[in-house]
Amino acid sequence: MKPNKIGFWAFIAQKLSSLFGKGAKKEHSNNKNKLTDPLDKELIRFGKAGAITTRTANSSTIVFGATGSGKTSSTSRLYNTAFLKAGMGGLVLTVKNDVLAEWKAYMKETGRSEDLIVISEKNPYRFNFLEYELNRSGEGGGNTTNIIDLLMTIVEMGNSEKGNNNNSDSFWTDSLRELLTNVVDLLRLSSEKLTMENIDNVILSMPESLEEVTEENWQVGSYCFECLSVVEKLDRNKEEEIIYDQLLKYFLKKIASLDERTRSNILATYSSSFNYFQRGILRELFCTATNISPEMTFEGKVILINLPVLEYNKVGQFAQTIFKYLFQKSVERRLVKKDTRNVFLTSDEFQYTLVDSDILFQSTCRSAKCSVLYLTQSIEGLYSRFPNNGKNKVESLLASMTTKIFHSNNSNSTNEYAAKTIGRIWDKRANFNRNQRDGGAAGVNVGEASSVEFQILPYSFSILKTGGPIHNFQVEAIITIAGKLWANNKNYLKVIINQKNNQL
Repeated sequence: MKPNKIGFWAFIAQKLSSLFGKGAKKEHSNNKNKLTDPLDKELIRFGKAGAITTRTANSSTIVFGATGSGKTSSTSRLYNTAFLKAGMGGLVLTVKNDVLAEWKAYMKETGRSEDLIVISEKNPYRFNFLEYELNRSGEGGGNTTNIIDLLMTIVEMGNSEKGNNNNSDSFWTDSLRELLTNVVDLLRLSSEKLTMENIDNVILSMPESLEEVTEENWQVGSYCFECLSVVEKLDRNKEEEIIYDQLLKYFLKKIASLDERTRSNILATYSSSFNYFQRGILRELFCTATNISPEMTFEGKVILINLPVLEYNKVGQFAQTIFKYLFQKSVERRLVKKDTRNVFLTSDEFQYTLVDSDILFQSTCRSAKCSVLYLTQSIEGLYSRFPNNGKNKVESLLASMTTKIFHSNNSNSTNEYAAKTIGRIWDKRANFNRNQRDGGAAGVNVGEASSVEFQILPYSFSILKTGGPIHNFQVEAIITIAGKLWANNKNYLKVIINQKNNQL
């Protein structure tokens, strides 16, 4: 009986061990799954000092560095290849002529070459932005207000370099918004195609005086009157009746009674922004057909707008701003789940396409699973985009970008901003005071004084290594992330990136 009893208890112990073992193993597996949240995936590791995860990248990153500081060949390359290795889709804006070549190299390096879509004069991709906004899915698709917001973003970009942000210019901008709202409603209600050409046709055929409204010559030859006549004959519902009443008041009374100067200024504001879409590259690429969309990035495609601002000037700015705006809106609209693919938005010298909507997007991109990477030379360049309220807007933008990386810079304002961002600490310093008494021996007083000092002095940012042969291809940068304490027990980390092998 004794051997059997021992065998019995051994059997029970084995079973219990097996059961608890499986339970423990299963629990361990569940814990492991919890730790593999895609947002906690490490994109970039800085040795033992710490890492940047997808979650961190989704809170946005801004990189400062003077021309030749190495920010593009180091930090930008490090981030963008990390995005690609993580399987992200995204949008690439271009300011310089060499961006396409850089990204072809990134895509090849990460095995993603087939995912690159390049919008340019030489490629067949077309994106009719009005057609897209009119017909896109979602409750706001085709909404007049959304269409006008899109058009006014173009106006904002058109006015950004002129400094047109004072109260007087706001009047013309508001007047243009009213004009465009009525034109879009008129075209939609009359079932005319919503195109830049038809918008132009309505505006150019509006009555120039109250007297002209009743003249047959104007009525016969006016596209505006033709559209109004179509709407007049419709069997209108209650909402359409309200819109039609507003159209009559606007086109046949308000616009017709404007004095010449007011009318000319409104039309000049319109023309200065939208005449680029009546001909040439913008008309062909953004006003004809549609065979791509921002949503393609959700499936892993990388869309690059190869119309560099420094080469195409206003045409490049308008093209990039339009697509960026609609990309941002599509990202904000999508239903985000745990397995939703992360996307990215990246732009070097991003101040060239900076508009108000970029500031608003920063408040939503994190929850929408979009990593933003912006690079610029100096804080002064950002101020220049908003001439009359630049400081407040730029501060709002920078406050919403959690990660800040500073390369070598000769801008005093930027270096001071960097020092202030990293902050000050209490610092104790010894002081000595030697005194000589008359006819007596000299005395020395030793003491200690505390003061608040910058952790990194502003001048230190001007002497960071900039890569190239002179620095053995090593680029130095200082990174700080809001709320993060690195392994060095500081809120900043100095890193060295090798330009040749993209290694830290």
